[in-house]
Amino acid sequence: MKVYLNGKFVDRSKAVVSVFDHGLLYGDGVFEGIRSYDGLIFKLREHIDRLFESAHTIMLKIPLSKPELIEVVKESLRINRLHDAYIRLVVTRGEGDLGLDPRKCADPTVFAIADRIELYPKRLYDQGLELITVATQRNVPEALRMHRREYFPRLLGRREGQALDHPAPVHRRAAGDHPADGDGAGSAGRAGRAGRPPHPPRPLQRR
Repeated sequence: MKVYLNGKFVDRSKAVVSVFDHGLLYGDGVFEGIRSYDGLIFKLREHIDRLFESAHTIMLKIPLSKPELIEVVKESLRINRLHDAYIRLVVTRGEGDLGLDPRKCADPTVFAIADRIELYPKRLYDQGLELITVATQRNVPEALRMHRREYFPRLLGRREGQALDHPAPVHRRAAGDHPADGDGAGSAGRAGRAGRPPHPPRPLQRR
């Protein structure tokens, strides 16, 4: 596997970042999760636009242009000979030191990983699956309309689901009893205009 990292494609074993990268230390960065189907990349330009909007929100300057990042995503598929794949595109604040001050990070880190992904066992794609709501609440979406580098609510929700032997947990919103979304394909499938999940008409309970 070849991974794009700061201007070049490297072997997976050499795709490493500093332990002082603020994306690792403080979650200071943004990302997009992009899918390709039969060689066609789903809404690539919209994903890139949203990445730049998220970076603008946290005052992070992406060192590549939109056309350059689009080419990075496309080349990630070509070089790994992938047609049906998941691409994780990440931009972090870059290497700094201990402390939150972003001014101490000179150069952002940019990387892209393209690989196959199967969120659930094949039998669930064929037979369908049962949904449950979990106690873990999602972050308030009105606080930050962006894809930021933290997944704790989803990770905790996934662990709750696994403890109940359910692979598809649905999170609740912080306000009210409405569901937010699940993780992976569930959230993408529920995305509305501008990538924002719509508010459902009523609470979703276990079925």
